[in-house]
Amino acid sequence: MKIRLIENKDLELCAEMIAQSIASMQNFYPARMIAESLAHFDLQYLKNKMEQSHFYVAVEKNKIIGCGGIDLMKKSENCGVLMGIFVDPNFQKKGVGKAIISTLEKDTLVLECEKILVPSSIPAIPFYRKCGYEHKDDALCFDKNKFWLEKKIK
Repeated sequence: MKIRLIENKDLELCAEMIAQSIASMQNFYPARMIAESLAHFDLQYLKNKMEQSHFYVAVEKNKIIGCGGIDLMKKSENCGVLMGIFVDPNFQKKGVGKAIISTLEKDTLVLECEKILVPSSIPAIPFYRKCGYEHKDDALCFDKNKFWLEKKIK
């Protein structure tokens, strides 16, 4: 597996992989929320992230099997934000997500950050906790249909 910055040629395949990953969460969320997530994490979302942040894809044998990005909240807050972390359902629980997180935590955007935040879906909370993220401010912080977790890095 290779993790690299996303390129224009990856956009459509990455959007398809994200859609598969979101669809796999139908046991956790009502159809309306799945539809909203599919509409949000579309091709335009990826184009914006490619231009505005550092967004990576995990590739194995020319197939995109995962993705994720890192951005800054506000420079004044010294806080990075993980976003759009998805893994192809056929590759979940095989270290892909952990490798993406590790890459994002070493990205140049977070070198000066004190902490990294991540908005999490319900099924991803145990994964992020295994990666060292805890509930923001030690509370169950729910905002914009996501639970927020954080990891202090300094």
